[in-house]
Amino acid sequence: MTSRIQPKSGVYSVSKADFEKAFEDVPKVAITSAIDLRNKFETVKTILSNSSEDWNKRQNQLKTVRSLIINGEKLVDRSTMIGHVLQLLGCFEMGVKDLRSQILREAAITCSFIISKYGIETHSIGEDILIPTMSQVAVSTKIMATSASTLTEFIVEYIQTRQVFTILSSFSTSKDKNQRRQLAVLLEIIIGKWSDRIKKQIMRQICELVKSAINDADSETRASGRKAFAKLEEFHPDEADILYSELEHSKQKMLRGGDAASSWASVNSDKGSIPIRSKLSAGSKAHSNISATKIPYPNRPGSRTRTSSITSNDSRDTSPTRRHSPLPPDNQKARVKYGNGSFFAKLGMPENTDDDEFLLPIRIRSPLKTNLGDYQDNVSRVLKECCSSSVTEKKEGIKKLLPVVADTSLNSQEIKNIGNCLNRLLSDATNSMVFDIYSVFIRTHNSRLSEWLRLALAKLFARKAAEALPNTKKQIGHTLNVILECFNAHHQLITVCELMCDPIHLMVPKAKVALLEYMTSLLDEYTDPGASINIKELKAAIQKMLTWVSDPRQSTLLTPYVEKAICSMFCVNVADFSALISDFDQDQKNWIHQTLQRNGLENGISGGAPGNNYHQPREVLSPRHRNESASIVPEFKAHKRPVVNLGSFNTSNNSAISKLEEQSTSRLMEKINLNSTVTLPPDTLEKIQSVQDLLHKMRNSENSEEQEAAISSIYMKICDGGFGIWEQCYAKLLLNLFEILSTSKNENNKKMCLRILGKMCTAQAAKLFDSTEMAVCKVLDAAVNTNDATTALAVDDCLRTLATHLPLSNIINIAKVILMQEPIDDERASLVLKMVTRLFEELPAEELKNVVDDITPSVIKAYQSTSSSVRKTVVYCLVAMVNRVGEQRMAPHFTKLPKALTNLIQVYVNRAISTSLPRL
Repeated sequence: MTSRIQPKSGVYSVSKADFEKAFEDVPKVAITSAIDLRNKFETVKTILSNSSEDWNKRQNQLKTVRSLIINGEKLVDRSTMIGHVLQLLGCFEMGVKDLRSQILREAAITCSFIISKYGIETHSIGEDILIPTMSQVAVSTKIMATSASTLTEFIVEYIQTRQVFTILSSFSTSKDKNQRRQLAVLLEIIIGKWSDRIKKQIMRQICELVKSAINDADSETRASGRKAFAKLEEFHPDEADILYSELEHSKQKMLRGGDAASSWASVNSDKGSIPIRSKLSAGSKAHSNISATKIPYPNRPGSRTRTSSITSNDSRDTSPTRRHSPLPPDNQKARVKYGNGSFFAKLGMPENTDDDEFLLPIRIRSPLKTNLGDYQDNVSRVLKECCSSSVTEKKEGIKKLLPVVADTSLNSQEIKNIGNCLNRLLSDATNSMVFDIYSVFIRTHNSRLSEWLRLALAKLFARKAAEALPNTKKQIGHTLNVILECFNAHHQLITVCELMCDPIHLMVPKAKVALLEYMTSLLDEYTDPGASINIKELKAAIQKMLTWVSDPRQSTLLTPYVEKAICSMFCVNVADFSALISDFDQDQKNWIHQTLQRNGLENGISGGAPGNNYHQPREVLSPRHRNESASIVPEFKAHKRPVVNLGSFNTSNNSAISKLEEQSTSRLMEKINLNSTVTLPPDTLEKIQSVQDLLHKMRNSENSEEQEAAISSIYMKICDGGFGIWEQCYAKLLLNLFEILSTSKNENNKKMCLRILGKMCTAQAAKLFDSTEMAVCKVLDAAVNTNDATTALAVDDCLRTLATHLPLSNIINIAKVILMQEPIDDERASLVLKMVTRLFEELPAEELKNVVDDITPSVIKAYQSTSSSVRKTVVYCLVAMVNRVGEQRMAPHFTKLPKALTNLIQVYVNRAISTSLPRL
């Protein structure tokens, strides 16, 4: 876009270059201290928030914002400055909506400056102002339209998030040709500048939008669409091939350069007479040559999404109002609307996530070695760049390192040097590509990295402990999973135990947590049942764990993880584990014995003799299937069938809750009656009767020891995958659990039942769908009737599992009923609010946007509670909602809140935004 400034006529346009020149064209502001800077930002906010203020004064204040950032950098750190800037989010939104061109232009320049300077850390600004900015693109005033267009280019270039793409896609069906044309321009930026990681998730949608632009009724939009296609061909030729094959013949001819009116198309073809797409223009080729050294992310076979086939009837033939949408039909799962159209309803996002991307195999071609000496020099040069103090040089070095580590012919010294370099990069890694390189390096050379493994794990555990950003923690987790998959399990166990006992590598408590989690995963998922674990390194590691638990400074944090690791060792090989602890102190043995009992692992270890306890070998599931239950025949003794008494179930005083419970109970009883009429083989009947023996003992509340033993046995069978009679016994087991949770005074039994319910939900969630409301109510009963803090924690975990596995509509339904009670039940309301908070923290935003309007009024009403803990939980819940679905979606609900509460929520939201990565 060329800048043509014609101030006399008042008709002119602005470009990116004009914005960049204006970034530092600001008045000088004297700042004496950090407090003075904060006060000046407050003054700016006060003026900009007042729409009736003189426009000239507001324009100057927008310039002042840039001046404060430029002159205040030396007084405060980056995070503090970003926090100040984010406080002005509402002011920026008002500015870009303003009908006065001077205000809009200055607001666009200021927002562009902030976004280009702080990038993804200010994603909330870009995401919030993008819709009003695209709306201004459609206005007839040239200066306003071009200012808005330029701002959108800055947003798309620097804020690379799924939310930005979602908002942009909603304008693909706009009736305004200027908005559709700008969307095509922005598609070119997305294809050329966004990271491959994000593009891979939305490639199908990008192709559909490019196709829509090529078929547009507006000639300029079609020209921009062809440019976007050329960019797609340059960066993603395979996807461009598929898209080209779906176009009409006339459109294909245009792309081949047959259109003389299209100045960008190239008519030079180097592929003979084969019917192909148009070649890149001279400018595109020049750009391609300049970018020849750019190293792409590793290709992951099978991860590319397919472009859906769309007939030629979808092209525009007359006017924008008659255009058929080139996007998928309205039967997509998520339905959320932005602007003039519903993106999710028409487009549909692909199912694969970041997790899927890391699970795919990585394939990279090794660089050709024309000269060994030159290649070795090149490796050394790349490693030197990676360790450079220059940020730019280091970034380029990291890009060049990816194909180097994928070379299978590296010698031992090169591998050692690369390993040391990667460990140094890991200490201050801000580039997500470092973790990709780490994974490629491990997959390619794991057979020669046995000695390096220990140092790598130490670095990863330390980094995970120090990391606060959830996305980076997820990347570290993926890297650890790669190690778990690629190295021998026995060697890993020895390495972890040695690292745990190493007096040199002293770990902070959070690093110890990361190590214990890793060890538990190794034992649970990658170690064969019955594998030998009677090794001196593991014995020393167990003693080290007991030392950690006895330390009052860190026992609270570490004890749960130590218990999990102990239980995992016991499950791998009971005999070896018994031998390992046979010469431990009696106090240590007692603690281990109690830990195993609390977790339902038989009755612990009797007398330390390996042969005294029968332990059924567990079924080892792959990580992909570890939440599925296996149908393994249980080994129980026969007994009479239990009698189900439902008289004590309706414990809630609220009539609505009681009604929900009665409905759930009736559905369960129907299942019991149906299962009783099924004709089964004799061996299956015998197994069912043996399970019913345990169920009968579970209901025997008079003999608490027998009841506890039965609960432990069932829990053990479910953990091992040995509870295979789901169809016949699921409903009866569920009713027994509900009764114990509602009426039992034994806290251990209640905690064990909560764990069983959680296991049942993860293993057979579909069978619990009809009893969702009742399950939630009974878990709440267990919390209300206890003073045990550990039971409360078990309740939190169980509610979290139920909320994330059972139908969302049912969870929201029971939550509304409990929160709308009169008077409100503080204890239950607090737990339900925590459950809803977890929902909004863990479930996809697309799914939650369908229910946010339904649950928010109930959450807001709970703020009227006289309990301060409930009000505090309401605030956290509302903050989680804002962080997940955005302030704009929650704004209508916040108008009903007291101003003090709105301000409090805004403070927490800004704090969360400034310390976290964007929601992708």
